[in-house]
Amino acid sequence: MKLFFKSEHINANEIAINPLKNVKEGILCEESITEGSKKPQNQKKNTNDENIQYLDFEQPSGSSENEIGVQQKKGNTDTEVERNLENIKFEFEKYVDVGLWPDLLINDFINFVLSHEMTDFQNKDPKNIYSASMKKYKEQNRSFSNRYFTRKMKNGQLLERSWLCYSKRVGTVFCLTCKLFSKTPSQYTTGFSDWKHIRFCLENHENSNEHKNSMLVWLTRKENKSVLDKQLQEQLNKETEYYHNVLKRVIAVLKFLCIRGLALRGSEEVFGSPHNGNFMGALELLAEFDPFIREHIEQRELRPNPVISYLSKTVYEEIIEIMGKQIIKQIITEINNDDTKYYSIMMDSTPDLSHDDQLAIVLRYCFRGKVYERCVSFIKISSHTGLYLFNILEAFLETNGLLLDNCRGQSYDNAANMAGIYNGIQALLKEKNKSADYVPCAAHSLNLVGQESVKVATEIVNFFGIVQKIYVFFSASTHRWELLNRETKVKFTLKSLSQTRWSCHFDAVRALKSNYDGIMKILNSFGENNDEKVDFRKEARNLFNKLAKLETAILIIFWEEILERFNVVNKKVQSPGLDIGEGNKLIVSLKEFVKNIRQQSDQKLKEYEKKAKKLSTSVETDYSDINKRRITSKFSDKSTDKVSVNGAEKFKRDTLNVALDKMIMDLNYRSQAYETYSKKFKFLMDLQDRNQEHIDLESVRNIIDYYPNDIDEHLVNECIQLKSYLLQSKTESYTSCSEIFWLIYEKKLVDVFPNCYTILKIFLTMPITSCEAERSFSRMSYIENKYRTTMSNYRLNHLSVLSINCDLTKDLQCDDQIKEFAAQKCRKVAL
Repeated sequence: MKLFFKSEHINANEIAINPLKNVKEGILCEESITEGSKKPQNQKKNTNDENIQYLDFEQPSGSSENEIGVQQKKGNTDTEVERNLENIKFEFEKYVDVGLWPDLLINDFINFVLSHEMTDFQNKDPKNIYSASMKKYKEQNRSFSNRYFTRKMKNGQLLERSWLCYSKRVGTVFCLTCKLFSKTPSQYTTGFSDWKHIRFCLENHENSNEHKNSMLVWLTRKENKSVLDKQLQEQLNKETEYYHNVLKRVIAVLKFLCIRGLALRGSEEVFGSPHNGNFMGALELLAEFDPFIREHIEQRELRPNPVISYLSKTVYEEIIEIMGKQIIKQIITEINNDDTKYYSIMMDSTPDLSHDDQLAIVLRYCFRGKVYERCVSFIKISSHTGLYLFNILEAFLETNGLLLDNCRGQSYDNAANMAGIYNGIQALLKEKNKSADYVPCAAHSLNLVGQESVKVATEIVNFFGIVQKIYVFFSASTHRWELLNRETKVKFTLKSLSQTRWSCHFDAVRALKSNYDGIMKILNSFGENNDEKVDFRKEARNLFNKLAKLETAILIIFWEEILERFNVVNKKVQSPGLDIGEGNKLIVSLKEFVKNIRQQSDQKLKEYEKKAKKLSTSVETDYSDINKRRITSKFSDKSTDKVSVNGAEKFKRDTLNVALDKMIMDLNYRSQAYETYSKKFKFLMDLQDRNQEHIDLESVRNIIDYYPNDIDEHLVNECIQLKSYLLQSKTESYTSCSEIFWLIYEKKLVDVFPNCYTILKIFLTMPITSCEAERSFSRMSYIENKYRTTMSNYRLNHLSVLSINCDLTKDLQCDDQIKEFAAQKCRKVAL
């Protein structure tokens, strides 16, 4: 059975607008398979004057054909027929050869061809080999050639015959437009192969009215289809732009909330409710000044059926995940940049409010002339052994595409599982990469120095016990706290001591010193007030008597002076971007400060006594052991083995000097690592010292041997030249390695000093503290507060990364988030 479709006398605009309708309205007839056979008598319309296209269909058993040649099973309705038509798909690779086209061309197929260009069906061979078209003539063999694809005019101009198509399968050529729209069958619709007269025949055909008419039909339908596509595209673009504008506002609100670590969801997800959370509340605030989002929210609320609004919690949770992943990806990309390459690792762990141990991973690296410390992940852990934590770290680096060989430093606290020389993380990492040097956290080391120095003398232990008791006494009662603030007009509020933050000791001592006299007066009044409870009066008198001791007042002055220096140094070494050289200078200077007090202990004690007596008139003028009875053991000859001392000498020997000696000893021990690295990179210290005209060449050669895969022997000459270059700069002074590194990058001197640039990058990459991990925990605890303890660790990680790396979050491009959001899965609207 062969079916054909009458395609002429159909308005081109109607075809373009509703091709399905025109296909169904076409007149279909039946004829025998043999060409030229008589037409059936029951044919409703004569087809001799109409253009016929043919399409063969194999009709399976149990099905029939509808009037346009679509297979229709028995019982199919018109609706199902239309659905079958809509499901017709044409593969370009299957129909690129015109010789393989079916005889009956339904309108869907014609539209499929119109969606491509004529040249897509020409099948030109770049090598001009058309073996399938070879024909033998008497004088010679002839075949088709590429030269027939062009027409030469009388003026010499060459015109492309884009309508001419070659069939590789049958070795003939076709006229594409006549094949589609010609009213009269010809050899250009069935296949032309007369290569001997092809030039003459082609010219006659392209000048014929039949060919020109079919070309006009092609151009008309092509233009109308383009107009329809343009209208549909414009409509699609408007819808896409609308939802892009919605998502841009959603992303802007999410960035605002995530940077500040605020909760997003409320107990209700209804606009206008006071319990709808920060996200919907921020959108409501934005709607007051933005008519677009106000109208969008109104449409969402007014429609009874669910509509696509992209304002639900499901959507913004997806966007938060996308933004969190992009932040991590951006950090990893910056590290894997050829200009960066090297990085260092800082890690620490702490339990959160959900009682889960969280491991923070922080990466330090140099990017575009600056040093960055970025928290990249919080990982829930179940063990604290060095091997377990190392496996977690190694898996993270491998997952994110970071090479362990590029690690040049690591810094942790002084815990055994981190800093252990055998089974600690630093030892296991050192086995994998010998260039990954371990640097103990300087801030943690200073904390340990302070904690140990307050335990060496009983008088000092009792002193800090008094400081804590005073805070507890006043903070336990709102009445006493209010009285303290009113009567003393405090400059500094009383603080509690902390074992992990040594700076709290300074804050507590400073507050007590600045309010010493007022506190003693209040304690005295409490002790004499019969209206107070007996226990409170007894405690107040006890604290008053302890503060009245000269030893306590001296320790206030002494520790305020010591802790003030420890505090400022501790804060400075915690600064992001500080290098080992600068940190070592600070620790050495602190050590010299303590040594100076120890060497001048007699003179310093007299100064402390004068200042102590000025704190309050209630402070005693003599040491508490002056009037005590002294019992000294004697031998049989009435001699004794020790000298009896009391007062200032005993206090200096047993309290002050013991604490100072302990501090000096611990500082010497804790600072050994930083001094070692400073000597190792001594030539870099010489570069930044304008008073030093020469650099230590021996340390340069040693560093070349230590990093053989990173720098070469040219570093020696580069350092000499760089030193000369820096000395010539009279207007600017470069006093740190970070400033020199920035100079080389900013002035584009990397090509001049490539090895200097590399070794500076390695040196600056090495951290001196792991405090960024501690700061990350502080931010994480703000996000996962007591009201948000049920959130998953996956969500907590993304929210924390967005909040901690707020500078990167601000710079996120909305278009990138929308593109990723649209690509995640099939959306109901085009994005």
